[in-house]
Amino acid sequence: MKTTSQNLEETHDLAERFVHEIVLECAEEKQKEAMVIGLYGDLGSGKTSFVQGIGNALKVKENIISPTFIIQKRYNIPKPDSPFKHLIHIDTYRLEGDHEMKDIKWDELISDPTNLIVMEWASKVEGVMPKHTKKIFFTFIDENTREIEW
Repeated sequence: MKTTSQNLEETHDLAERFVHEIVLECAEEKQKEAMVIGLYGDLGSGKTSFVQGIGNALKVKENIISPTFIIQKRYNIPKPDSPFKHLIHIDTYRLEGDHEMKDIKWDELISDPTNLIVMEWASKVEGVMPKHTKKIFFTFIDENTREIEW
């Protein structure tokens, strides 16, 4: 799917629609590993806004901000019908490669099927991304417009 978002609300709505597709797919497949979503795009292209929309859809109570300096943030998912218990938001912008993923216990994170992992700057650690990773591409068009494709 390829679409254009004209504002933050539309980006959040697209993220919520994406989550509903994932949750249904995940519930049907009974995954043995975490669901991983890789976000690709330049600075300011809407990646963090999309994660905020995912959090809204899953009823996350905390304010979701980019974990650029802390690398990873974990949120509890209180939505009772969700197959996920945790939203793990990772920002690899400051990492220098796959080897640094060991520091955040990557193998442990992806082995838990109750984790929904959303990774900004996934291209920086492409070598550790599971083959079942859902990829979303963001393109900055202008101050208000973003192209989002999955």
